[in-house]
Amino acid sequence: MDLYAAIVSLSERIEDEDIIDNEAVEGILAMIDNGGKDLLLSYENKSTSILIEAMNLNVPVEIIFKMIEVGDKELVMRTDHYDHTSLHIVFEYEAVADVISKLLDVGGRDLVMVGNELYGKTALHYACQVNPRENHDEAMAKLIEFGGKELVIAKDYSGDTVLHYANYHSMSLEIVKKMIEIGGKDLLKEENDDHMMAVYLVFSESELDETEIIDLLILLIKEGIYHNIGNDEFSIGGLFERYQEEVVFGNLWDTRLLPVLKEVYRQIQLEAPNMTPPLLHAMIWIMAPTDIILDVLKNFVGIASIKDTKGRYAIDFAIQMRRALEPGMIAILQATAKPNGWSILHCAAYHGLPWNKGMDELVEANMDKAVNGVNEKTGLKLFMTAAIGGNLDTIYSLIRMDPMKMFL
Repeated sequence: MDLYAAIVSLSERIEDEDIIDNEAVEGILAMIDNGGKDLLLSYENKSTSILIEAMNLNVPVEIIFKMIEVGDKELVMRTDHYDHTSLHIVFEYEAVADVISKLLDVGGRDLVMVGNELYGKTALHYACQVNPRENHDEAMAKLIEFGGKELVIAKDYSGDTVLHYANYHSMSLEIVKKMIEIGGKDLLKEENDDHMMAVYLVFSESELDETEIIDLLILLIKEGIYHNIGNDEFSIGGLFERYQEEVVFGNLWDTRLLPVLKEVYRQIQLEAPNMTPPLLHAMIWIMAPTDIILDVLKNFVGIASIKDTKGRYAIDFAIQMRRALEPGMIAILQATAKPNGWSILHCAAYHGLPWNKGMDELVEANMDKAVNGVNEKTGLKLFMTAAIGGNLDTIYSLIRMDPMKMFL
C-alpha cells in the first residue's frame, strides 16, 4: 500500500468507526521515516501536495507533524489546484492551533505572505472566511502576531484587507481588535478598489446579522476616533468621511446609527473622556436633517455644551456655516441658551450671530425684548451682550433701533 492509500484508509476508518487505529498511524509514520522527503515530494497528484491531502482528510496530528518535519519548507510551500498553501488549508484542519506553529516555524514569512494567484488571498484572508471552531481564534492570533503589520494590511485582488473581510464573515471581536492593534491607523483607513473603508462596508454591504453589525460598528467607529481617521474631527473616526447620505439618512439612523453612536459615546466617556468627539458639529457639517439634529440633542445630554478642538460650540460652528436660523439650528440655539438661563436672543448675540445672517429676524420676532429687555442672568441689554459677541453689524443695528438706550 502506498502512502496516500494508507492515509485514505485510516481517514475512512476514523470517520466510520470514530476510533484511531494506532497501529495504522505507526505504520504511516514508519513509511514517512523510511521514504523520507523524496517520498513526500514524489506524490503523484501534481495538482496538490500530500500534506494538503492529509489535512483535508483530517488525519491524526502526529502524521501532519511528521510530514512537516520530514518534508520541510519545500513541502509546506506546495499548493493545491486552487493555489492554496498548507497554511491556507490549516484553518480547516481540526488541530489548527497545534499545527500552525509548526508551519510558521518551517515556512516563515515566505509562507505567511504568499497570496493565492486566483484571488490574491493570504492565509489570513482565508482564515477570516472559515467558520470559527475551537482554537480557531488562537491560531489566527498566532498568524497575526507572526505576520505583523505587513500581513494585516495586505490586500486581495479586490483591494480588501482582512478588516474588510470582517464585514462579510463572522469573526470574534477579539480577533478584529488584534488586527487593529497590529495594523493601527494604516489598517483602519485602507480603502478597497471601490474606495470603501471597512466601516463603510458595514453600513452598505454587510452580510452579518444585526447584532454582529452593531457590535462591529461600535468597535470600528470607536477605534477610528482613537486613531483620528478622517479629514477632521467631524468625520467621527472616518464614518462621515464619505457616503454621508447613505450612512445618516433614512432608516439607518433609527435602526443602526443612533444606538451605535450612543454606545460609542458611552464607552469613550469611560475610557478616554478627553477624546469625546463633537457629534453635534458633525451633524451640522454633513447637513443632517432637522429630525436627526433633534434626536442628537435628545439622546446626548449636554452635547450642545461640547466644544471642538478650536474651542467652538456647535452654535458657533452653525453660525460660521451660515445655518444658524435653520429649524434644527434654532433647537441648538435653545439647547445652548437654556443651561445658562439665557434667552435665544442673548445667546445668539453672545455667539456673534451676524445681523444680516439671522440676527435681524430674531430681533424682529422679539422686538420688545430686544429693545427693552435685559439678560436676566447678567443684567445686560441686548446690544451689550452683542458687544461681547463682537459682531459690529449687530451692535450697530441694535443701537440704531433706539440710540437713547445707551444712556439709560
